[in-house]
Amino acid sequence: LEQLRSIGQFVTSVKKVKEGIALHQTALELKLLPKELELIPDFSETEKKVFRVITPEGEMRDLPEISAIRKKIANLNSKIKTIMQGFTSDQKLSGVLESSVPVLRNGRQVLAVKASLQNRIPGIIHEVSQSAQTVYIEPEEAVLCSNELIQLEFELQAVIKKILTEVTASLQPSIPLLRDALPVMILF
Repeated sequence: LEQLRSIGQFVTSVKKVKEGIALHQTALELKLLPKELELIPDFSETEKKVFRVITPEGEMRDLPEISAIRKKIANLNSKIKTIMQGFTSDQKLSGVLESSVPVLRNGRQVLAVKASLQNRIPGIIHEVSQSAQTVYIEPEEAVLCSNELIQLEFELQAVIKKILTEVTASLQPSIPLLRDALPVMILF
């Protein structure tokens, strides 16, 4: 993303310098600079390609294909939170749980459960405390959601990589022109 942002900033700077010199060339009686700038091609298409996928700050835009996956991820996180709240607010389990607040272990929300009562909450044990008095269990209902969440996060990364690969490939023809423009821009 940082390299893409740098290209975007460069082509935006080129545009601003060209516009500034065009606007003030008569008033400042500029003769050589406008001729130098004529050597630099118009990078407006390059700028559009770059800033279609990233913001000027270099963050990935929330494109439709990204937004759809992020929405699914948010829904799953909410579902997991609801599942965990169901366990922590259940009065029948208050003597089973060491804490009423779920904790994160290995990227998954788990419950701190008294080891002697671990069979009261079916699920996967992710960790055991050093004293062996507490086990950290991911309830079965949460396991399915967490597995789906991991798959969606992987899918999100794959979609982002695909978008960045496509925009990078579309910028390849501009690379020689960008290199040629750099020495002229150094003057400014």
